[in-house]
Amino acid sequence: MILARHLVLGLCTAWLCLGAQAQVTRCTDARTGKVAYTDGTCNSGEATHAVTIRPAPEEVLRQQRLDAEALERSRQRLQADSGTAPSDAQRAADLQPALADYAPRQYDYARSPGCAGSRGAYDLLRIQQDHRSTREYGPLKEAAQQRMDMDCMGPEAYAERERQREQDRRDKEYREAALRRENDLRDQMERDHRYHQERERDKERQRERDREQAQREQAHRERLERERDIARREQESRLQQAERERQRDNRAAADRSRNESRPVQSGLSQASTGWRGSMRSNP
Repeated sequence: MILARHLVLGLCTAWLCLGAQAQVTRCTDARTGKVAYTDGTCNSGEATHAVTIRPAPEEVLRQQRLDAEALERSRQRLQADSGTAPSDAQRAADLQPALADYAPRQYDYARSPGCAGSRGAYDLLRIQQDHRSTREYGPLKEAAQQRMDMDCMGPEAYAERERQREQDRRDKEYREAALRRENDLRDQMERDHRYHQERERDKERQRERDREQAQREQAHRERLERERDIARREQESRLQQAERERQRDNRAAADRSRNESRPVQSGLSQASTGWRGSMRSNP
């Protein structure tokens, strides 16, 4: 147990040494909003705010490794001084509480001074946005937002969020591309459907025109047939009329011939008739 107490004391000392962080001063110009950092004092008229510089994750891991090596050397020295050689199980049981206390705690980036400073700079930029043009304000706001997110979320969480955003962006682009392909396919199908409908309407109109043309041709043929029939009847009527006129002329000629030969006979008949009449009148 004495060994464990010495180890716990060494771990606490190393942890306190690791937690020591440097501080700088952030100077904010109230007129322009420009932010500067210094290890001295700010100029007159500038807002002063102390900022704690958080060590990098690589520096923290390196310091933890050095502390672990120092603790191991202290443990070996204490074992050599005591002259005892505990078993591995006993040594692990003695080190378990110390290692549990020395387990790295999760750093609260949201409550860190860097997060507070980045959030203050972002809020100050939002307050001053009315005095800046849109073209100038956009990049500044985006940079301040990115810095605040990184300081308040931590590099791992920020990187994970950016990866998730990138994945969401790719998924969104994939869905939009799939939706565009679906819409294009639907539009193409609608265009094909309209095209086929138009083709069918054209065919129907062509069939209607063909029927009308056939009807006109049929009507024309029937009209020609009627005209030919009428012409044939007229021709027959003219022929019959000519035949009747010829027969009438023949009869007239025959009558004239008979009339030309009738005067001699009529004179004789008249003389005979007169003699007979005189005989009847004079008994």
